[in-house]
Amino acid sequence: MRTMIVIQKDVLLKSQVKGYTKKDGTVVKPYSNKTGHLVAPKKGGHKLSVPSQGSLFGGSSTPKTYGHHGSKFSGMVDKMYPQSSKHPKAPPKPKAYHPQSGEDGQRIGLFHPHTATKPKELRNPESVTTITPGGKVVKKLNGVRLRTWKGAPTTEAGWAEVSGQIDLEEPPLPESSDPKFKKKAASGVIVEEPDGRVWVISPTNQFGGYQNSYPKGKQDEGLSLQANAIKECFEESGLQIEITGFLGDIERTTSVARYYRAKRVGGTPADMGWETQAVHLVPGDQLRDFMDQTVDKDVADMLGGRG
Repeated sequence: MRTMIVIQKDVLLKSQVKGYTKKDGTVVKPYSNKTGHLVAPKKGGHKLSVPSQGSLFGGSSTPKTYGHHGSKFSGMVDKMYPQSSKHPKAPPKPKAYHPQSGEDGQRIGLFHPHTATKPKELRNPESVTTITPGGKVVKKLNGVRLRTWKGAPTTEAGWAEVSGQIDLEEPPLPESSDPKFKKKAASGVIVEEPDGRVWVISPTNQFGGYQNSYPKGKQDEGLSLQANAIKECFEESGLQIEITGFLGDIERTTSVARYYRAKRVGGTPADMGWETQAVHLVPGDQLRDFMDQTVDKDVADMLGGRG
């Protein structure tokens, strides 16, 4: 079950601009493409009540949960391995393995790996392109280099102060519409290229039932929603981003997620973490059709990708 969150005008403050109503009567959340001012990283450490231990890139995820859906690591990995009908106790053999190890050092098998497109296709603004883990990419795209983000934070305190956050007047995250089930806060980003294309991830082995989705994750303790979105984007897509504006909020099955608009300022999709088996660059007019889940199609509608 999913519910679109609609915020009243007096709550949205300066982020309010005109939204719209779909043909089926669903009110789509108004959004803003207002760019804010970069927030300068604060000097000194950020104190956390419960520091995290160990992450995909050297430290940084909460001890109890991890990943695109905030699941326990052990359970997440187990669900990535489909059971064989002939031998239910033994999973089928993967066709390939992810070059990145799991959080506890496990090899992550890929049962239906993607096929990468030719690197030069990344420069074609009308084509859907696919990058696989560790794959080849062009050196520069739309004036920004595609290379490893060497200065990426490696601690939760580092992520709390990560660059790319902006001074943006945004509404408080809405409460869950179901008082009997307090849903967790989450945040994600829609990373846009100057040519109108959007970066999309494919969760490993279609975890959670998603073939394609946007970088997103439940909010880690000690992180702002913006910092959390930047961290999740890097871990899932390998990209370094800068928030450019507030897009909207959507209530999902287990979370209430805030989505931001963002632009790529560094990183490379070849560095995608083990949670992702492919990263795609999708033209805006094809974005809605490329998403397989209704909730992600709604996000595309909020963005304007109604192809």
